[in-house]
Amino acid sequence: MRSTHPAGRGIGSRDAMPEPGGLRDRLRRGRLVSMTALAEETARLVDSLPPSKAQALVEFARYLADKADEEDWDRQLGDPRYASKLAAASVDAKRDADSGAATPLDPERL
Repeated sequence: MRSTHPAGRGIGSRDAMPEPGGLRDRLRRGRLVSMTALAEETARLVDSLPPSKAQALVEFARYLADKADEEDWDRQLGDPRYASKLAAASVDAKRDADSGAATPLDPERL
């Protein structure tokens, strides 16, 4: 069953209008928005799209999440506070590999 917009339009209908002062408006004004509100708005958007477009939206969201994760790793690895620890770990790994103490990575055990 589809939810109904306050103005009487179904959320999934093409003529659904955003609520005045709704999520988009609050985001434009830089106001904090809860994760629940974001999830609800996302669900409404997905519900209003044809299946192929909804799938494309989900795939794009996954891409954005992966990109954010990569940027987080880049930020952490580039942080000078951790440079000495990373260098020491690299030296230890090289020493273990050279001495035969390192175990080859087995993708089946990951």
